[in-house]
Amino acid sequence: MAPGVFSFINCKGGVGKTAVSVNVAAILAHSRFGQRVLLLDMDPQCSATKWVMGDAECVERMDNENHKTVYQLFHDAAYGTDSFDFDEAVLKTPKAVRGTSINLNLLPGSRNLRNVEDMLWQRAVNLSYPVTQILIKKLRPYLSNYDIVIVDCPPNTFRVTQNALAMSTHVLVPVMPDSLSLSGFEDLVRSLYDLGGSVGKGRAVPIAGIIVNQFRRNLIECVQGMAQVSVSLMNLKNQGRISPSCRIFRSPIPISTACPTAARACRPVFLLKGEGPEALGKGYYGVAKELLELI
Repeated sequence: MAPGVFSFINCKGGVGKTAVSVNVAAILAHSRFGQRVLLLDMDPQCSATKWVMGDAECVERMDNENHKTVYQLFHDAAYGTDSFDFDEAVLKTPKAVRGTSINLNLLPGSRNLRNVEDMLWQRAVNLSYPVTQILIKKLRPYLSNYDIVIVDCPPNTFRVTQNALAMSTHVLVPVMPDSLSLSGFEDLVRSLYDLGGSVGKGRAVPIAGIIVNQFRRNLIECVQGMAQVSVSLMNLKNQGRISPSCRIFRSPIPISTACPTAARACRPVFLLKGEGPEALGKGYYGVAKELLELI
């Protein structure tokens, strides 16, 4: 059975995309939900990898990749090699979930992902399939081992992101309730709508949902920002640029200072607090429940 593949993306950085990816992945992999989850880091900043592996292990992996990151998939496609080994690359028990019953695996990112765009333009001219299909063709044999794949995408719509989106069953956009974050969402929709290949080219962009992050119910700016998100979504639907089924998740993630602390501690937020994932209430736990509803 093929897993649900969820890509988290926004063209605006700093919206909490990595925090949502890591924490929702950990919650779904918790015994409460019992999902076999693969977290795939496609961002050259490697923030998800650092969070889940810890800085020391991440630096060691980055400095001595030896084909053990997602970058090797693109390198193999560009140079006609076959060096990627999934079993060597994937971390079955990354530091963030050691000593727990959380069934989360990590396929680490790489700083070299920033070079993929140029590499593919220069080297991938002889591929027998579209360059947007590299990821799914290389990873398809291994995905049946998982129920859910969570992909942390870079804040752009270049070839790495296009590969993630082409592999995805669902695309989710974290936003903050402010105009800049909303602009990043609108830019994403326009870019994907205009892209060729398997992603868009004048078709309604199949974004499944919008996740509002850093929300405060008693702050008028947040309430107004939430209303702006709703209006923007309605306008994009009326323009035929986004799937009519796209919706705003019912569970906005409340503003919190816990995420930076959890990232430094190399733990999901709910483990940092020593509580079960349901203790997050309508935050990441609520998002995880709604995500499962999509499949």
